[in-house]
Amino acid sequence: MEFSLDSLWFDLLLLSTFRDWCYPVWIFLSSSLLFRSDRDLVLWYVASI
Repeated sequence: MEFSLDSLWFDLLLLSTFRDWCYPVWIFLSSSLLFRSDRDLVLWYVASI
């Protein structure tokens, strides 16, 4: 049980690092595909923090 819990935390840490690394790309893709205004992008950014 302890091992799987450690693995879960490791996965979360890795996912967090990956998200930070991909953040500019994600912003670009999201703004291109999903958002129609800067206001929507700002609201999404605030919600994602």
